[in-house]
Amino acid sequence: MNLQETIQMYLPQPEVYAFIRKEGSQHCVKSHSGKNLGCFPSHGQAAKRLGQIEYFKKKKINAQDPTYYGPNTGGMGPSKALGSPE
Repeated sequence: MNLQETIQMYLPQPEVYAFIRKEGSQHCVKSHSGKNLGCFPSHGQAAKRLGQIEYFKKKKINAQDPTYYGPNTGGMGPSKALGSPE
């Protein structure tokens, strides 16, 4: 085992939520539980869909963080942007 493999072994691994699997002539995006999230004729279209899924998954996680000041909060933070009283 070289140094790079050792470092990778100790780094936190990202949670794999979805992946692309070729089924016949289609490229299908599947969740880790096996749910079909869309089939496309090209790998590029499936990769684009996978990117959308990962974007919204990350957006949902960040929106639950009380210290997150995302692009849709208007600089006010999530509590004021969602209209909840302080």
